[in-house]
Amino acid sequence: MNRSASATTAATVPTVDAAIDSLRDFPDRLSPIVVKELRQGLRQPAFVFLFILFHCILAFIVAVAMLGSSTATFSARADIGETISTMILGAFLIVALLLQPLRGLNAIASETRAHTIDLLFLSRLDAWQIVYGKWLSLVTQSALLMVTLFPYLIMRYFLGGMSLFAETSGLLSLFLIGAVFCAGAVGVSVVPSVATRGAVAVVTAAVLIFVTREFTPFLGGWGWEDLDLSGSAWDLATAALSGLLCLACLTYALLEFGATRIAPIAENRSTRKRLISLAALLLIPLFFLQSSMEALGLVAIILIAWVAIADASCESPHFVGARGRRRTRFLHPGWPSGSLFSGLVVAIAIAWSVVYSIRFSTPSNSTASIGAIGVFLLVVLQPALAVAVFRPHAHQPAGFYLATLIVWSLLGGLVLFMFADSHMSDDFALSIFPMYPLIGLDSVDYRPDLIAGYATAALIGYLIAIAVIGQVAQDQQAAAGESRNLSGTTATTPTASQPGTTATSPPSNHDT
Repeated sequence: MNRSASATTAATVPTVDAAIDSLRDFPDRLSPIVVKELRQGLRQPAFVFLFILFHCILAFIVAVAMLGSSTATFSARADIGETISTMILGAFLIVALLLQPLRGLNAIASETRAHTIDLLFLSRLDAWQIVYGKWLSLVTQSALLMVTLFPYLIMRYFLGGMSLFAETSGLLSLFLIGAVFCAGAVGVSVVPSVATRGAVAVVTAAVLIFVTREFTPFLGGWGWEDLDLSGSAWDLATAALSGLLCLACLTYALLEFGATRIAPIAENRSTRKRLISLAALLLIPLFFLQSSMEALGLVAIILIAWVAIADASCESPHFVGARGRRRTRFLHPGWPSGSLFSGLVVAIAIAWSVVYSIRFSTPSNSTASIGAIGVFLLVVLQPALAVAVFRPHAHQPAGFYLATLIVWSLLGGLVLFMFADSHMSDDFALSIFPMYPLIGLDSVDYRPDLIAGYATAALIGYLIAIAVIGQVAQDQQAAAGESRNLSGTTATTPTASQPGTTATSPPSNHDT
């Protein structure tokens, strides 16, 4: 009896040890790049210090609030609880939307600088797996920080006056928006210029601070407890589904922005992402029209069109079709076809703005919506035109596009500030509007007809210029490719039956 028991124990102990060892490591079904980034990310001093500091601050705030509320009235306890919720959400906003994306701005650039990106490709990982793995590592760390916030929310529940659904929805919304920001940071990290990536981070932080003011009660905005949940269940479900689809589409497009720049030249990553962008641009605004939050559909149109146009205009010009072939194939890779794709995206966005304008109550608001979309599309197309013009000298089109976008936007903001604080005439401001589209934001409310007309005319002019430049470049590259093929196809190879004859051999893969 004792022998059988000892044998059972001996057979059981290795099994238990093996199970414990399996819990200490990541499962094999995870991607190797995800495991690599998680192991490095969770051990980095930046994450460890951020995690400890984050919880020390929140623990101190909650402890002081709980001690101060022991002798307070019920209404005072509710006010203290609201303050705690605002601080918790504000702290998580800074971490998820600012600090974590800042860590992702060096994701691909560090691999390129250390010359390890080729080693990742040799490990049978494609460009999408590399970019997706680095993004998933950042999002997993943000999820870890979010999960550790629930004990503080439980303690805040005992203070009373807690809106569980609103605060949980606010926390999840910040997490999802932070995932989009991380995707943008990983996508921008393919730009080798540190100055350009730093400028993107500074401008994004400034915009984030400006927008956060609207969600912070201490600064005069509204908090998550003021969310309007009085609509029907269908409206809320439709708006939530539309928002999730929009965030998913933006995340995919931003990750593809980075994957396209590090992928091999022979790999076609343009067709699928352009089809997905077109599907999102056609369907997501339709879903928003079915909800009570239809104004968010305009924001979705601007964001989806913005990312699609920026990505298409910054692609490499490696794909060139044969001369005489139809050039309406806007799904082919390369920026010449991307110019045609950008025109299609602009046409769909303007069409949706007209549809949305019909739903608004007053004609001025409907025309203002068209003008606002036209203004933002002009902001996107101006750097695309600059990249097309200086394409032979732009060795990094993505970095050149981002740098031009930031510089021209800052100049437009400066001109807008000077226009708002001076006695500059409206006619002069509208005359330079196509050059500095941000001026239209100040005029779109009281001059909606002129802004809509000017924006439409400028958009058509920009698109024609980009398309013409793209077609000229495509013809030049096609002619150069044909001349190379003709020079390498004829060779003199005498045969046994007819010595001295000239045989034409097909071009090899190296020739094409």
